[in-house]
Amino acid sequence: MPAVIFDLDDTLYPHVQHVHSGFAAVATHVARHSAVTAKDAYATLRSARDSDKRGNEFQWLCQVYRLDPAIVTDLVREYREHRPQLWLTHGAAEALGALRTAGWRTAILTNGDPTVQAEKVRALGLEAMVDHVVYASEHATGGKPAREPFLEVLRRLQSAAADTVMVGDD
Repeated sequence: MPAVIFDLDDTLYPHVQHVHSGFAAVATHVARHSAVTAKDAYATLRSARDSDKRGNEFQWLCQVYRLDPAIVTDLVREYREHRPQLWLTHGAAEALGALRTAGWRTAILTNGDPTVQAEKVRALGLEAMVDHVVYASEHATGGKPAREPFLEVLRRLQSAAADTVMVGDD
């Protein structure tokens, strides 16, 4: 049976949406617990991401506003646990529907923390659009590109590798 496996981040939706959504959640959290406005916190996070502070946005936020650096742990938790505001890339829902109508089996195989990835899948409404969602790190340390996650998704799709296409951004 023909099948298509999709990556999630930067394939079915732009990952930057999740980053911005997480920054908004963190900014709201900071505003509730300090004198920093959510607007200012969000702007600082966005600016840090677009500069040499990328990867250290929360530490930079604490430095700029003289917040206790110990809150970074809380900010990371807030980022990871927020309910993301996401939307599919233009045409993605239509393509998934057309594949199903044509008799193709579909799945998502995604790396990253399964809890975070599941929130993305939920926010995008993808569970109703595909046959399976597989979280790669549940099947191999580090997830993709290890062989085991791919074998698992093929098993669930009941499809041979020769009858399956993988669509991703990388």
